[in-house]
Amino acid sequence: MEEKKSRSTVFPLGKINTIMKSSSDHEHATKESIVLVAKATELFIQKLAPECYKAKNGNKLDYDHIMEVVHATPKYKFLKDIVPKKITVLEFKKIMARKEEERRRKEAENTSSDDDTSDSSGSDESSSASEEDVAPASPEQISDIR
Repeated sequence: MEEKKSRSTVFPLGKINTIMKSSSDHEHATKESIVLVAKATELFIQKLAPECYKAKNGNKLDYDHIMEVVHATPKYKFLKDIVPKKITVLEFKKIMARKEEERRRKEAENTSSDDDTSDSSGSDESSSASEEDVAPASPEQISDIR
């Protein structure tokens, strides 16, 4: 009598199916593919967890251990966005303030450069443009001239 391989997995197959269905790439997943994803996930975690545990001495594995291994090991670089480094609320606020300041500065530069180009593109006949400086007209501009 042929022995059937066990399809039992650590992860609930219904949850794996729900996660797979939530992807826009998959409308329907077969039972075999769900089991395969569950087993692959188990094997991945069985490989990652000991590496994380070795990275820190102690009897407890927490987020900081996983984050350090993910950010220090090239083979786990695909997880950097999923397992980001922890920052404090104050650090987050500083980062957001810098980004906002950068956005405002760029906006101000764009506004000032727009003002500069509109001032220099006036009807001053003394400024002569070479053929290299003139951009080709679009079909809309040509129909406006007619």
